[in-house]
Amino acid sequence: LQQNCSKGQFFLRLNLNDLNTHEDGEVLAHALATRPTDMIPVCERVLKELYKELVVSDDDQVAEEPNIQLMLTCDVDLEGSFGMMKPQLIRELTSAVVEKLVVVQGIVISVKRARHKAKKVTLKCSACENIKQIFVPDGYCAAHIPSACDGRAGLDKCPSNPWTIVDELSEFIDDQTLKLQELPEHVPVGEMPRSFDLHVHEYSVDKCVPGTRVSAIGCFCATERAVGASMAGGQKKGTETV
Repeated sequence: LQQNCSKGQFFLRLNLNDLNTHEDGEVLAHALATRPTDMIPVCERVLKELYKELVVSDDDQVAEEPNIQLMLTCDVDLEGSFGMMKPQLIRELTSAVVEKLVVVQGIVISVKRARHKAKKVTLKCSACENIKQIFVPDGYCAAHIPSACDGRAGLDKCPSNPWTIVDELSEFIDDQTLKLQELPEHVPVGEMPRSFDLHVHEYSVDKCVPGTRVSAIGCFCATERAVGASMAGGQKKGTETV
């Protein structure tokens, strides 16, 4: 972590196999495997505290610590090797593994252009100048801005939809969506290959091109299929897994 931060690369690559060498590490590895959406944000907050202890000296004046990305890796069990996690077939990803850490193999068939997504949105009320912060989850989730301001109480309430976004106080990250398709050798004879969206962000952006074979580890989660007004259409309602 200290070496990466000194180079301006704010991420920590963690191999899950290394955690199993210690009793406390086994507990953390189990928590990451079963509750990744809860544990990864907690670990990244801890990394920000470690950044203050290891990198920032007493003489340095840092306005705000940068976001530290936790990048998980593992030794994949391929063809009878002694890896920790065995890859799952894309067609075997069911509701039983939603919100679990999974390893999948596939070939990248499309790469969307990277975009900038808000991770923390800072809102300011135009009437009472009340400040409110909204944290946006990963995936296709958007910032759900409330329609009312709670800065004033009583009869003198703020008007509806008084919020304006303060860009300079908000935080943005790089965000990209890939489409991962089954490997040809995993497709049964006579069937079409299946695919799903692979959502990457920050230091994992622009690492693949179409045609790349990858073994990816990540959280298989249900997220919004569309955001904002697009969800009004009947075909757009519901959720999608990434």
